[in-house]
Amino acid sequence: MTDKAQPIPVAERVRAGFFLGDLGDPRFPVTIEQWRAELARAGEPGSYFCRVESGTYWIGSSDNETNAMEDEKPIHQFTLTMPIYIARYPITNAQWDEWGQRRSYTANNSDLNRPSQPVVAIERT
Repeated sequence: MTDKAQPIPVAERVRAGFFLGDLGDPRFPVTIEQWRAELARAGEPGSYFCRVESGTYWIGSSDNETNAMEDEKPIHQFTLTMPIYIARYPITNAQWDEWGQRRSYTANNSDLNRPSQPVVAIERT
């Protein structure tokens, strides 16, 4: 894939990504045992989780961000009083299928529901 003299078409790369995702992606903990193992090594190099230090951060979206949803507004400051750990990657369909309490609107869409793809369109409560 790094040989510029033999570029692989986008469609082939997408198919390869889907195939590899179907085989399982070791970067994403799915089972309770995998989550526990990742939590035990949170913050270590290469861990699924990275540390976010306590402090004040800007979050949200400004009014002039045309693609922002109303519930993302306004942009404002948020203070963490203690450090937290956050996942390095979005929650995948495989993870959501294991742990999610609500259905994804795209659960039956084969273009969006592959195991290693990020889960999208979760039902609101």
